[in-house]
Amino acid sequence: MRSVVIAAGIQRKPKFPPIRSRLPHNIMQIHTADYRKADDLPSGSVVVVGSGQSGCQIVEDLLSAGRIVYFCTSRVGRAPRRYRGKDILEWWVDMHFLDVTYASLEDKSVSLLSQPQISGLGRYGHSVSLQFLAEKGAIILGYLQDADAGSLILDDTAAANVHFADGFSQMLKDQIDSSIRQTGRKLPPLEDDPADLPDPEAGCISNLRKINFGEQNISTVIWATGFTGDFNWIHLPEFENDGNPEHREGVAPVPGLYFLGFPWLRSRRSGIIYGIEDDASSIAAAIAKQLN
Repeated sequence: MRSVVIAAGIQRKPKFPPIRSRLPHNIMQIHTADYRKADDLPSGSVVVVGSGQSGCQIVEDLLSAGRIVYFCTSRVGRAPRRYRGKDILEWWVDMHFLDVTYASLEDKSVSLLSQPQISGLGRYGHSVSLQFLAEKGAIILGYLQDADAGSLILDDTAAANVHFADGFSQMLKDQIDSSIRQTGRKLPPLEDDPADLPDPEAGCISNLRKINFGEQNISTVIWATGFTGDFNWIHLPEFENDGNPEHREGVAPVPGLYFLGFPWLRSRRSGIIYGIEDDASSIAAAIAKQLN
């Protein structure tokens, strides 16, 4: 065997924060990976920790089932589901937004940003925002800091998290408008999208800084805290301090070892199905070069 491609991905193992161990034993704790429907949970209020794509969609599902939801948010951008007559992904393809390469990023930390809140529930999805979920009944809280004596402690970043998501959405729409103008085309008309309307006063948030499991009748905490890779089964030294493999555009320092299916492996599109063809072709070319 002269070549091995590890295409197991880097988002396979649920991540949990250390605070998990300090929650009361009678509280059900699950990760988004294990959530299926609200009826699977014990009766009572639910805390959802993490306001990325999965967190927002699960909150909406819980609210539609009549649950009281406390939503611990974080700094995550938002993208409208549709804009000026097209799905946001269509615009990203048209304007080559997904073609931006990792090598071209002046600020590499961009590659570490959470995926934006991009779609609510339904056949074609819809825009979803913290203010939209608040209108449906979610209690919008700040970042979960700690647990103490049967309570969860929140910080005061809820308003900042709303503003960041609003600003991110506007930035994306401005980029689309600029791209359209560069082609000389007329801007297509805007569509009504109440869920994407900004909340400049952050009126959707709650000022609660502590929630008590007993007082708020909380039975469940859902951790929408992301995933990580799991490469313990690979006994090679070519791994960085965080346990992720060392590579350059999927090519490891070890001759004949390749990786595929990672976000930002080569470009912004690498983390989605749309990008796998280009990445696979690049790896195939590297293997052919090695074998020859």
